[in-house]
Amino acid sequence: MSKAQVIRKKALDHVKDQNWPDAIKEYRRLAELDQNNPNVHNELADLYLKTNQKPEAFDAFARAVDEYNRVGLFNNAVAVCKKVLRVLPARHEVLVKLAYIRSRQGLAKEAESYYAQFFEKAAGGAFTGEAFQKLAKPIADDIADSPAMLERLSQAFIGYALNDDAGDVLVKLVALCEKNHDSAAAERARAAIEKLGLGAKLASLQNRHDPDARTVITEDNLWTKSHSEGERIQVDTASKTTPTGSPAAPAPQPAGAAPGGPSERDLYLLRLARGSAEARPRPKPAEAPPAADATPAPAAPQPAESPSAASVAVAEPDAPAPIAAPVPAPEPAPRATPGTNGTGIHVSALIDDDPNAGSETDYRSHYDLGMAYIEMDLHTEAIREYQLAAKSPQYQVKCLEMIGLCFIKQNQPQLAIRQLSKGLSLIGNDSEESLGIKYNLGLAHEMVGDLASARTYFEDVYVVDVTFRDVSDKVRRLAESS
Repeated sequence: MSKAQVIRKKALDHVKDQNWPDAIKEYRRLAELDQNNPNVHNELADLYLKTNQKPEAFDAFARAVDEYNRVGLFNNAVAVCKKVLRVLPARHEVLVKLAYIRSRQGLAKEAESYYAQFFEKAAGGAFTGEAFQKLAKPIADDIADSPAMLERLSQAFIGYALNDDAGDVLVKLVALCEKNHDSAAAERARAAIEKLGLGAKLASLQNRHDPDARTVITEDNLWTKSHSEGERIQVDTASKTTPTGSPAAPAPQPAGAAPGGPSERDLYLLRLARGSAEARPRPKPAEAPPAADATPAPAAPQPAESPSAASVAVAEPDAPAPIAAPVPAPEPAPRATPGTNGTGIHVSALIDDDPNAGSETDYRSHYDLGMAYIEMDLHTEAIREYQLAAKSPQYQVKCLEMIGLCFIKQNQPQLAIRQLSKGLSLIGNDSEESLGIKYNLGLAHEMVGDLASARTYFEDVYVVDVTFRDVSDKVRRLAESS
């Protein structure tokens, strides 16, 4: 038995005895030993809640979210965030984490809804100025294509007297409005910048759009008198403007990914499977296929390079320094193939009151989020997601089966029987897909004391597949008791 398993056993023994201080002590040791295990941090947070240590609980939940994100288990990260909203409603910063996750999954609309909730909470003075700045500053890049959200972010910065940050956001807003040919909105943003006394920030935007305002590099302003003739290189004497753009750098490899080797997510899941009896390995996600209609964007024309051009230039002290060409913002990533986030991991659900919800992708997202909730023993939340996914004929039967299972785990067998019986009626008695439903019906009838019905359902499973779960033991035990 490994050291981690020994510590976990001690911790669970303390939990069984409701000895919370010693359980927390052991879980903290376990978290130190297995720092990258999100489940450990999540369980530690639950123990902190039992002893009313709310700040410590939030920190542990936040660490669990970060670790789930790191290994690509986004639905689990979302489930923890929503759990925090329920048990620690005053910790509004979790809304930023939720928005960030949804944005990375390609669910821009839901991400904006969480950012909007964060701005509303922040307007009530929920944070210090320094804390709000740290949370909100990175948001501008995430909402760069939304004029309404950029405006709200600038107003939030102004509310905390962070005028310089507000000015930076408003400059982004001016550029976006001009790109969208919304001159009225652009002028309003310019006026807001001037009102803050930050008109100088608009100069950088002007230089970005006006090629004539750029520094012209010639032989006259490139060299200083201190350079000897032998040090100089030959340059064209004709005035040339610097290129207005440069090719985007190649995207970095995901953290932990090695060419030809297992990803960090796969290594993490394998380690969990080997190191903990409770951990169940997940199948490796399939690579997302490229979009059928995807065509490579034409490469931007590049100016011909002179073989005599120098890689480093020295500017004249009194002459203006060359202005580096801005790197154009990357194009928005194409939406992932239905049901995935682009890496083979199924994306999570859109917000429940979204009027545009209802596609098969959305139903699959609700189903996947329900599975994440079940893994965390959040059965009420799982039932809610399965109820939404059950509106799709494709997922209806499976969702009814999973709802029934959740009711069994909540010790509500009568409700389980109603849901499972409905699912069985939809697919018929002879379908192989009915094995799971019949087995769970046997469990539910056994819980209510109807052993005859339970035995019938277990035997129906047994005659089709004797290896199904522990159905052989169930049949034998009920036969002996009758």
